[in-house]
Amino acid sequence: MSVASTDTPLFVPDIPIRGLAKLLGPALKRHRKFRASLAAT
Repeated sequence: MSVASTDTPLFVPDIPIRGLAKLLGPALKRHRKFRASLAAT
């Protein structure tokens, strides 16, 4: 039981993190442009 409980947290976040990185990549670029436009005004 303890092996499974310690094993799953390592693997379960691994896949979403890679997926989030792909999703957050463009989002971060938009966010930087958004912050830049806010700083300009």
